[in-house]
Amino acid sequence: MADVPLQSYNTLEEIESAIPHRGPAILIDSAFSYDRYAKAKKHFSNDSKEFVGHFHESPILPGIYLIEGMAQTAAFCRIDGFRSEFKILAINKVRFKKPILPDTTVAYEVSVVSVGVFSCIAKVDDCVVASMELITA
Repeated sequence: MADVPLQSYNTLEEIESAIPHRGPAILIDSAFSYDRYAKAKKHFSNDSKEFVGHFHESPILPGIYLIEGMAQTAAFCRIDGFRSEFKILAINKVRFKKPILPDTTVAYEVSVVSVGVFSCIAKVDDCVVASMELITA
């Protein structure tokens, strides 16, 4: 994989220009497009709304937010004929390996397997915390 991104997205406005999501539905803080793969990051602070009510005494991030973050990262993969407004057809092989606690930065890495098929992982400090296969149309 190349070390230099083809394009970077570091503000909410830049991210909104590349994916169909808006405002609070965006679950990435920055993204980087490479040739056939993408990376993104999201910091979940101590007071992030995503933790509210999910195990009050010991909050953990609901897995759906990791799934959505990986799916949004896939929209930054650069392949011929790919549209960022893709629709999810299936999510396969989802694995949650470690809980995400408040004040954690999650790094997403998504690579193109074939047209419309993506291999996705979420990491914290270089340790894989979640993975999945994403099928899109």
